Amino acid sequence: MANYEDVCKKILSDEGPLLGSELQDHLIVRTGVTATNARQIIYRLKNEKVLLTTEPVKFVRNQVVYFLPKQSIRKKLKEVLPDHAKTIHRLYQALVEQDGFLHWSEFEKISAGVVNREQEPNKKHKSVEAIYHEMHLLGLIQIQKPYNQSDFIIAHQDWVPSLNASESNMDQRLRDLAFGKQFTEDLLHWIERMNIAGWDTTHIADDDERKGLNGFYWDAYGFSYIWGLYNSEKENPFNPSEEKKGSLIVVESVIHREMRMYDVTGFIARVSVLYGKLRAKDNFRIIPICFVRSIEEDALKLARKRGLMVISISEVFGTRIAEALKTVRNLDPRKIDAEALADILSAADESGHDGKFGSLKGYVFNFLIASIFSNLGYNSLKIGVKYGRNGNKCECDIVIPVDDHLIVCETKGYNEGITVELGKTEKEPDTVKKFFERTCRIVESETGKRVLPIFITSGNFTPEAEEYMLAKSKTKRIKELIEQRNFPKSTYLDRTELFDLFGNKQIYTEHRKVLKEFFRDHKKSKTTHTEE
Repeated sequence: MANYEDVCKKILSDEGPLLGSELQDHLIVRTGVTATNARQIIYRLKNEKVLLTTEPVKFVRNQVVYFLPKQSIRKKLKEVLPDHAKTIHRLYQALVEQDGFLHWSEFEKISAGVVNREQEPNKKHKSVEAIYHEMHLLGLIQIQKPYNQSDFIIAHQDWVPSLNASESNMDQRLRDLAFGKQFTEDLLHWIERMNIAGWDTTHIADDDERKGLNGFYWDAYGFSYIWGLYNSEKENPFNPSEEKKGSLIVVESVIHREMRMYDVTGFIARVSVLYGKLRAKDNFRIIPICFVRSIEEDALKLARKRGLMVISISEVFGTRIAEALKTVRNLDPRKIDAEALADILSAADESGHDGKFGSLKGYVFNFLIASIFSNLGYNSLKIGVKYGRNGNKCECDIVIPVDDHLIVCETKGYNEGITVELGKTEKEPDTVKKFFERTCRIVESETGKRVLPIFITSGNFTPEAEEYMLAKSKTKRIKELIEQRNFPKSTYLDRTELFDLFGNKQIYTEHRKVLKEFFRDHKKSKTTHTEE
């Protein structure tokens, strides 16, 4: 008598994941059992957890996919998921390919659920919360998991072949999304310079409010005033009024990884809801734009077929920038290669677009400073940590737990000659007061730990800002924390102090190079070169 368990395992090992009918046919051929017996054997092995399935998600003719533990089903999904218009199919494939978990913003986009019922133009569509609750009731996902002031959707272990929602992986996802958001802002400036979007009309999605636009979540949005894509009070198209109503631009931005079919179809689903407005508003248009580092071939074909504008970073800014982004994605704050940081900034510098990538330089500067702490033995540091309660939120560039307190760093990767202001109040962005008086207060309130604040810039501080921070260094509380360690010895470091720290130490050769070459005064450099 055949050992049906071994036979089924051998079939799946040889053929890869299979639909139920396909596995049944192979079993009949190899063992000679009847179709009825083959189905019973497969069901028994499924119930005994010998074979894993995608149940309760079903595909062609209401069938499930069978596979072995640790066996990838991504290739099979491409065959059996032709209809990405179905929400559950999109989300399933995304969870499978993204280590079994999604950030809430990713879930919002791919599910194409409503985030703001009051703004939604068509009241019949499901909300993101309703989709989440349905999936939870079906046993597909776990209870929403908050981590670092963010929410994650995590699949059940027995539903996806590989689940790796570790803290390090979630930290990486948060860094990916944060950097993607920063870089998207640079790309928005580019479409404004190209006059695709009106000047100063583009906006990044606000993570704090999560209100969306027209009821749905977009990575960014803006307005276009290209000839023929606006409404004007004057009928003469050659002499329109200054007061014009522009057409809406909506943006899907996936630049930390390859854009996939589920990204594109989720975007199309959201845009399709807005399409009804076209029939009601003269020449009002929706301009859908996808910012990508790379895009899956099938997804690109669909995007072109549906008329989406796909803007590739490499096509706009060159392949060196695209390669630099790949390197940035792989940076590990606990094991930083300063030479790799120099290569990233060199790519931006040689691309001829250096001044247009403030986000890239600022992001790399965070890792440069993190590497200093790492070299000095601070190995448990984290980059981009969020804190907040009762509506008071902040994000810290670098946080390092040390005994009973935290070292919290604010970093500003500015070019030489740019100064950091003291600020009049704690609400003024990018100022010393905001960091010392608001950020540190929020961190201490949430963690219950003392904070040693340190503000680090590759530029300089105004005299008022230096005087303020020097006074902070002399307070009993902060002075006590500083005296416990060899570093830091002050609450601030500017360009001069950073060069003093690097000195002539071999370990900081690349650090000096990065600071000197890539955070220089570009205008001053050009003037010197011209004079020579």
